[in-house]
Amino acid sequence: MRIALFGRKINKQTAECFQEVINVIARFGWKVVIEKELKSLLVTKYGFDKRMEVFSDHRDFSSGVDLMIS
Repeated sequence: MRIALFGRKINKQTAECFQEVINVIARFGWKVVIEKELKSLLVTKYGFDKRMEVFSDHRDFSSGVDLMIS
């Protein structure tokens, strides 16, 4: 299962929420696909893992996405 994540306003609290969501997704063995700018912010400001797959818009979902969380 592939879960896409999108968000705009990121602060310490929302970054913690994103980390928890990513952890839950990983525990299920699912793959996270994160919006490119969101990933950049989370990696540079909050030290998130750089290895997450990214997307820029819906055309990047060539192999599909099962759920999107915004």
